[in-house]
Amino acid sequence: MKQIRKKHFSVKLFTSVMAFILLMNHTTSAQIDCSSASGILALMAAPVAINTVDPDDFPLNPSLIVSCTTKVFKTPPASISSICTNAIKMYVFYSTTQSDLSSLPNLASSQLAAVLKKPNFKATITSTSNQNEKKVSVTFPNNKFIAGQRVYYRYGKLIDHPTDMDPMTWSPILNFITPQHIVNLPSACINPDLKPAPENMNEIILFKIIGGSWADAAGHTYQQISGEWCKSFFNTSGVIIEPITGNDPSIGPMRQKTISLPPINWGVSETNNRPIQNSFTNQLTRSGENTILATFNISSMTANSTQMGPPFTNRGTRTVYLFEQQNKACAVRTFDAVHGNLNITENNYIVKVDSGNTITECTDSSNDNIKTYSHGGGNTVVFPSN
Repeated sequence: MKQIRKKHFSVKLFTSVMAFILLMNHTTSAQIDCSSASGILALMAAPVAINTVDPDDFPLNPSLIVSCTTKVFKTPPASISSICTNAIKMYVFYSTTQSDLSSLPNLASSQLAAVLKKPNFKATITSTSNQNEKKVSVTFPNNKFIAGQRVYYRYGKLIDHPTDMDPMTWSPILNFITPQHIVNLPSACINPDLKPAPENMNEIILFKIIGGSWADAAGHTYQQISGEWCKSFFNTSGVIIEPITGNDPSIGPMRQKTISLPPINWGVSETNNRPIQNSFTNQLTRSGENTILATFNISSMTANSTQMGPPFTNRGTRTVYLFEQQNKACAVRTFDAVHGNLNITENNYIVKVDSGNTITECTDSSNDNIKTYSHGGGNTVVFPSN
């Protein structure tokens, strides 16, 4: 890989290529030029990591292997050049402390060389039958961690290209428990195994603050949020369709609208090809809250099936603001003179299957039956880039 340099995206460059990415989302037959800045952003738009697998998914396997699938493009062209696939480098950053990984995206935007000095392994990328998908895997040394230790990790996708940009996009923070010992069973487990659904954390997008901040002349403060919540301000060509609702001498014209957060779709999957004849209960909660948001009962399940509960719709609304002169950034108000500090972030959602512990499973533990959905914004490049 060439020498890593500190990178800066210009507002002019970003604005000029967004229409290109939107066009690629609707025109799968067009060829994408990965030697251009717009091609780099098209590579960034693809999901970093899907179908993630880690050691605690296979409790009898002593190897510390993490793997996922990464996509080359969100919407692929008819053919994909080797220039595009060769530009993708994948890294797995790890720590025994979750907070160590939270600051990596911000650090990468200003000091990419410093990020690559953080503890990481370069992943192996192999081809699949789908030219738009690549298999990514890393094997941690068995002596890297102690038995039963929780290890946090996340994937970083580096678009390594001979231009003045080396952008990097990120997966959510994942974790696994290192195997405590090897168990040799006389035969395969015949019990069912339950896991929360959906499998992919990216399918539940939380409302969280991600970026910069502004203040207006009236003393209100705003903080940037993911572009995922900005899309309704624009049409499919990237043109702003919402009228101006105000103008401030310090931050220019702004637009505002109230959005309803989409429903949470949650459920349970049986993963060991075994039917379940007994009834059991599942719960949806949020971290830091004692209230059970939703419960649904299942009387039986067929082998390898998934049952989804009623969608959780009571997520409320948020007032979001678009600041055209701040690179079309989307934000929320976090302070005003009347109400003081405004807390608009959304706590992580937690799906707990078989909450009454009534089903005998192959892997019957809280780590296996509980999943925390903590991804805050999605990997899609929209207006503005997130």
